[in-house]
Order: sequence, then C-alpha cells, then structure tokens
Amino acid sequence: MTKHTSKPENRTSVLDVESVPPERDPTFAEFLCALGYRPNDRVPLLGTRPEDERGRTITAIHRVADFRDDDWTPPPDVNVWFGVNPVSASVRRGVGCDADVVRVRVWTCDLDVKDGCLASLDECYAVVSVLTGWLGVPPAAVVESGHGLQPYWRVKSTKSASARIRSASRDDTAEATEWTRDLHLWGGLVRLAVNEVRPGAKADSVFHLNRKMRAPGGVNHKEPARPVRVRTALTGSEGAGGPRGAIQSEALGLSRGCVRRVAKARKVHTPPNLKTVVAPVPTSRTEAWKWVENQPGANEGAATMSRAMFRHLDYDGLIREFSYGTENESSAHNLMRGRVWSAVRLSTEGHSGVYWALEFVRRAYLATMELRRAGRLDGERRTLDAATRDFDRALTGAVASVRERANDPLPQRDRHGNVVVPITAARSLRNSTQKKATK
Repeated sequence: MTKHTSKPENRTSVLDVESVPPERDPTFAEFLCALGYRPNDRVPLLGTRPEDERGRTITAIHRVADFRDDDWTPPPDVNVWFGVNPVSASVRRGVGCDADVVRVRVWTCDLDVKDGCLASLDECYAVVSVLTGWLGVPPAAVVESGHGLQPYWRVKSTKSASARIRSASRDDTAEATEWTRDLHLWGGLVRLAVNEVRPGAKADSVFHLNRKMRAPGGVNHKEPARPVRVRTALTGSEGAGGPRGAIQSEALGLSRGCVRRVAKARKVHTPPNLKTVVAPVPTSRTEAWKWVENQPGANEGAATMSRAMFRHLDYDGLIREFSYGTENESSAHNLMRGRVWSAVRLSTEGHSGVYWALEFVRRAYLATMELRRAGRLDGERRTLDAATRDFDRALTGAVASVRERANDPLPQRDRHGNVVVPITAARSLRNSTQKKATK
C-alpha cells in the first residue's frame, strides 16, 4: 500500500517561508495568480467521486476570473485535478492535447511518497532544495498533495522570450515541440535530483504540456478510507510583494534558458526520437478501432511481426511492467498508454500485427487492475469499466495523433469535421493536374 509520512512540526521546509498567513491556505485563484495566470486563461478541471465505482470523470473549463469572482475551492467530496497550462477555446472538455496548450505557465514535478519512489515528505523537500540550489530560483508555490509533494516554479516570460505558444491568429506546433524538448530536459533534472536524495528512486513522468495535477485546496481520496487534505503555500519567490506573497512581475520566475544551461551542465539530453507536436484529428473509439483494423497487416500473427511489435505480446512481462513499474515510470496507466502509442506508431511505419499487440496490452492492463482489486498488488484499484475507459482513451488519443500520416486508411477530418487531404496526396494531385495541363 502507499506509504505516507506526515510533515513534522519542527522541520524547516519551503512551507515555512514567511509568505502565507497560518490561519488558512491560499484560495485556488490566489494560487493561480501567484503562478502568473491571467484572468482570461482557460483552465481545465477534472473530478471523480470516490464512491463512484465506475470511475466516471467530470470535466469543465473555466477562466481564472471565474475562480476569483466566486472564491472557488474544490469540493471536499471529490478528487479534483487541474490542467497546469491554459488551453485554447477549441477545448470543451478534458485537458486537451499538447497542441491545445496556448501558453506555458509552470515548471512542476510530482514527488510521490510510495514504494520505489521517495520514502517521506522530508525527502521530497530535500529534492526541492537540490533543484533550488541548481537553478538559483525557489518554487513560487508548494502543494502537499496528500501522498507527496508538488512544487511549482513560475515560467519566466518576457517580450524577448515569451512563454506563449499560440494565439487566435497563430497555431505554432513547432514552438510546442520546442517546449516539449525543454520539458524533457526539466524531467531529466528532476530525476537527477531525486536520485541524489535517494539513489534508485523513481519520479513520475509529468513532463508534458497538457499535464494535470492535484488541485490545491481540495481533498485527496486516493485511499477512500483515509482522505487527506491538500495543503498549499505560496513562497513569495525572489521576494516579490503583493497579497499573500503573490508574484506580480512577469519578469520573475524560471526561464527556459536557465533550465537549458543547468541541464547541459549536468549532461541531461532530450531523447533522439522525441515526437513532434501535431494537432490531432478528432477520433471516436469506433473510428480508432476501424483505423487499427485497416492498417496493413493489422491481424498478422507473431511469425510476421517485427521484433519491436513482438515485444507487445509478452503478456507476463506486460503485467510485471504495469505492476512494478520501470526505471523511469511507476504509473501503470502511463506505462499502458506508452505501450498503446508505441504499437500505433509502429503500425504507421510498416510494422504488422498492431491489432494483436493492442489486444495483449489491453488484456494485461485489465488483468493488473483485477489483481489490485483482489488485494494481490499495491496501487490504485481501477474498476473494470474505469480501466477499459483508460485503454480506450489511450487508443483514441494515439490514433488521433497519427492519422495525419500518409498511410492513414481513413478520411482525415479537421476540428470542424471537414475532410483533410494529406499534403503528400495534395502535392501528387497538383503535379498530376499540371502534367495533364502541359500535355
């Protein structure tokens, strides 16, 4: 089971910085303002009720001004998460995808207290101290999530180095890709700091643009019989003034250049095969499975599979991976999602057998959740319906992200439902037309 260590009363930590009156935590709006969110930023919210055995997710998108006007706090009987970066007006529910993020507001990490990760909140605070020493900038806010620590560094944004990715007149997926690279560097620094405090410990992968985190001010019902209050403090980073230590100047915070310099000094590099951020094609579950079945050689067996695709058929190995994690990831959901995306991408590169690869991943994930429900494995116990929806979301997300590739067997549609002709096909059609005109 997940371990949790309470914060000792006599310990000096980031929460002891003289910034927030002790009688109450900051409101959600104060927390967002301290991190530089603007009144019109659109923030995704997601919630689940602990008593709902089906694990259904409630979603909504709100402007920061809505939280401020209503003095909103998360309801105590619901697990609530928020999207850490503002999203575009096209997102109506959920957190969207990386291409939907319009601006980067924070550098953050999720330091868990559990087996295989850090052993106590003391160690979590030690990791924050290591990062602060390397970067020279303390976090602007710290959240004790109930089973770990989530520090937030405000992204430094100036006219010459803006954190904006896209606007109403510009959709810059190239810039989103560059930010993805920087977030991978940030993730590498976090993992180094974790290993400096506890060698061999893992850090959860929260280093992508559309990451969701535990909402400050709520209650963590990860263990329904033992709910834990989510505590928050604003540190008034760099001595900034304002109410409750909120940081007012856009120039304060942690810059991309600083992260890059520290990562280079500590020999942290981005993966060579880092994916390019693209706007996905809206895809339903039915469309996703139809896409899979129409891939060349989708139903081919093990005899014709490449080694890369065949790895997805190791059923016992998949269950071990989902149960105990890997060197860099401990979340069964994230590992399942990674396997789904891997199989789907391989199929676009000519690898046969994607249907069976996905089916083995699905069965192994459901079996892992069944073992957890039976008490034979530690970890969050997802119901059969919830685990099935986890897989379906991973599949539709993966297919949506690759349907722009040339070998897509289905008509592609944009956000408005219009059929999209792939650029390679459009170029071929144009050249053919020009040749005929010449003749």
